[in-house]
Amino acid sequence: MSGCLTASTSSNAVFEGPCRSTDSAQQWRWAYANGEYRLKLLVNRATSNCLATYAKPDPYKANAVWQTSCCAIYNEGQLWRFDYRTDGTNNGYLESSWYTQARTSPGNPGAVYNDDKTRTGISNWYYTWSASTSS
Repeated sequence: MSGCLTASTSSNAVFEGPCRSTDSAQQWRWAYANGEYRLKLLVNRATSNCLATYAKPDPYKANAVWQTSCCAIYNEGQLWRFDYRTDGTNNGYLESSWYTQARTSPGNPGAVYNDDKTRTGISNWYYTWSASTSS
């Protein structure tokens, strides 16, 4: 992880961009608790859209990640949690309700995908995000 999760303000795209502390497109907040697994919607401050993904049948293929204006706690593709690493930092993994993790791309700078980090052979570095979100 070298950048920040960024929402486009002109499309439904999300991407990894250079971190800018004052950029509201990089500011995300948790909304609406769902069940015992701490799953919540992740809402962008600039767009008010929710982070979304889907699960392809093949766990070895990357899934798209985007933002949607139709935020719904019953949509599993919009439910996330942050799983902190055990190294004492504020870094961790952004995990979907399907136990897949958001990541950047080693071959496509800026792109954000979602897949199972235990099955891809891609370094954990690409799956690591900073926990600078707010409630």
